[in-house]
Amino acid sequence: ILSMETQGGSHRENLSGRNLTPSFALLFTSFFYFKQLFNNKPILKIDANGFLDNFSRPHVGLILWEDISDVAVLPYMDDTYIISIKLKDPLKYFKKPRKKITKTDGDIMITSLYFKKEINEVVLLMKYYIEQSRKEQEKYEF
Repeated sequence: ILSMETQGGSHRENLSGRNLTPSFALLFTSFFYFKQLFNNKPILKIDANGFLDNFSRPHVGLILWEDISDVAVLPYMDDTYIISIKLKDPLKYFKKPRKKITKTDGDIMITSLYFKKEINEVVLLMKYYIEQSRKEQEKYEF
């Protein structure tokens, strides 16, 4: 607790919890970073059906290509990027939609920090499967 004198008298201000947020964020991020270093599971598994994100929280299982409306790459920090994935119906995978900070935020955000492949290669593969899924759906529309 910080006390300071002002012209009008004494003023007390509680600063005890102010600077803890960055510390907790760093601790939280560090925990998942070190956990992933010793984890043999791939961070992102992509196949013809969809993708499985083993890093982001909450885990929702396999996301089908047919449920994705858009995939974009957003700059994050220095040489790190985020894959922003927008879902057609987020409630199919989440109890409530994720709060978006900006208009470009997707329903699922995956950092490239731990990728073993180039992010462009990952996004191109995702877009390829999304396009294949759309073509497959169009075959059965009359």
